[in-house]
Amino acid sequence: MKTPNEFIGSVLSIGPAGENLSKIAAIINDKYRAAARTGLAAVLGYKKLKAIFVKGKRKVPIADMKTFLEESKKLTKKIVEHSISESLGKFGTAVLVNIVNSVGGLPTKNWTMGTFEKAFEISGEYLAEKYLLTNKGCWGCSIQCARVSAVPTGPYKTPRSEGPEYETIWAFGSNLFNGNLEAIIKLNYLANDLGFDTISLGNVMSTLMELYEKAKKGELPKDKAERLLNLLEDIEPTWGNMDAMMQLVWRMAYRHGIGDIAAEGAARLAEEFGSPDSAIHIRGLELPAYDPRAINSMALAYATANRGGCHLRSYAVSFDVLGVPKKTDPLAIDMEKVDLVKYQQDYFSVIDSLVVCKFNTFATDIDDYVNVIKAVTGWDDITKEELLEIGERIYNVERLFAVREGHGYKDYLPKRLLEEPLPDGPAKGKRAKEALEAYLPKYYEIRGWKDGIPTKETLKRLGLDEFLYIL
Repeated sequence: MKTPNEFIGSVLSIGPAGENLSKIAAIINDKYRAAARTGLAAVLGYKKLKAIFVKGKRKVPIADMKTFLEESKKLTKKIVEHSISESLGKFGTAVLVNIVNSVGGLPTKNWTMGTFEKAFEISGEYLAEKYLLTNKGCWGCSIQCARVSAVPTGPYKTPRSEGPEYETIWAFGSNLFNGNLEAIIKLNYLANDLGFDTISLGNVMSTLMELYEKAKKGELPKDKAERLLNLLEDIEPTWGNMDAMMQLVWRMAYRHGIGDIAAEGAARLAEEFGSPDSAIHIRGLELPAYDPRAINSMALAYATANRGGCHLRSYAVSFDVLGVPKKTDPLAIDMEKVDLVKYQQDYFSVIDSLVVCKFNTFATDIDDYVNVIKAVTGWDDITKEELLEIGERIYNVERLFAVREGHGYKDYLPKRLLEEPLPDGPAKGKRAKEALEAYLPKYYEIRGWKDGIPTKETLKRLGLDEFLYIL
């Protein structure tokens, strides 16, 4: 008979959202970790695949174990001792709530504002004070940024569970004009249980709130407004109405009424009811929690992210707000930021390939991984320049895939962010249009791209001749 330890492994699973092919459904790993963005769980759902169980006992061969352990120890020490790592360990990713709010870049009320008056009440500091049970981390993690929280009593009573993270707190908090952290914890729990990407889910909900408000004000086409109100049935998605959102998440998971359309994502929802600009997305992927009108390097980072509205191809917040690797002015048009965005995209492509958490990059640079890679692989002559070129090759191949599969290709931002000035906060009066128009030409020049597409010369320089057929 097998002992319990012989069954230990990991599970990748989808919930009702993935089973019902929601375009914003997430694959959940071991209850709380998520491959969340781009609706990956809908792919598994389409294939009638509910879960994957993984268990293994083979070891990864290490070319030079002694050097690997020595270099890993030095790298871990550098990471652990960094001030941002310490903050993440103490308050989790939600330490960013007050920081981003202070520069006017916390998207609020579906991206119509940049500051939220109840930011502290949904912050990492407040979470730690009121609801945090303990912190934890992924396997082998030295930062331990994950939160374990619970709401013991009341209408939003929630059992012990992981989260919520910064993006989730923003998506269910300021973006919905909600300052109730207990409601955020509960909705985070439901999103994990039903299998949703919380960034996209929060954007869908804020889009619906805006559409509802416009319907009530007579700002939608009459037939569209009537249909929306009929599909909502007993739900009233007014700003901050979290009870309505608790009902909506279930209806989205099982595609009931308005949930059937909302499950398709913010872009399709807004288009369906005649107000496409109410959805804040790039290429169909809803944007994360950094307003590029207040943090203008994110205008370039968002627009040129290969998978659409993503903050993880380049996390330009690191230099515009956090001062890593150097501090830049988030409101100034500074052409050095273009080089920094391009560098991060290449560097992060390497980091992703190494399966290393990006939080380590606050304390490290590409140089820090050269000796570790040498020790693991035995590639004694690998250099940081070669690693960055590998990252550049990856980024170009990703772009080529997007070009091949898309119908035309353009790097852009949502109309609201380009044209509507922020009405509040330190970035009051700022748009993202000026920064994007200044940054894109230089970006294309240093990338060797034309109008967002790699040139033949660039592909040949990078040894990517096999992809020339796409151009």
